[in-house]
Amino acid sequence: MIKDLTGTMMATFQGFSGVFASDEIMKGAMFSYAFESLEIVAYGQLVEAAKFVGDAEKAAVCERILQEERAMAQWIEHNTPGLMRRFLMRADDPDSQPKR
Repeated sequence: MIKDLTGTMMATFQGFSGVFASDEIMKGAMFSYAFESLEIVAYGQLVEAAKFVGDAEKAAVCERILQEERAMAQWIEHNTPGLMRRFLMRADDPDSQPKR
């Protein structure tokens, strides 16, 4: 429940932060990475809690999701430099809208 509320708040803040910004795309990438980091910590805690109470099935499910979250964070980290380069190239093009 806390994770869902935090995610909703982060998504709302992300939406507001980009309304007046010309670098909305880059802010979106940063917020996505930050949210993945939050999920990594949350699922890590859920794994430990499930192990502590002896629920191996839930621990395994949370561990699988944890690995997916780590993979997504790595994907974002790997692809953000290229996104930045493309954003900057479009920002230099007077006929382009870099935030779209």
